[in-house]
Amino acid sequence: MIVVFTHRADELADLFERGLLERDWWRRVLDHEAGHHDSRWTRAGNQAHRDDAEDLLAELAAARAAVTARARKPPGSELAGGGAAGWSWATR
Repeated sequence: MIVVFTHRADELADLFERGLLERDWWRRVLDHEAGHHDSRWTRAGNQAHRDDAEDLLAELAAARAAVTARARKPPGSELAGGGAAGWSWATR
């Protein structure tokens, strides 16, 4: 069993909904945590544990940074100059 506080569960749900984390990420988190219970990390060693955790945390940090970056953009800026949607408002 893994306990997740409501605010963290809400944050993760938002990141999944935005497509910034994939379902595979959560499966890997569960697998990582299971390693604490099946002695995998005891057998594999501290460095293996850190490497596995660092990858997961790096992906979470990147997803959080993407949310922050999107929040900082002025409204409509993604449309100017052929943004992500491919629109351009240039006139001829």
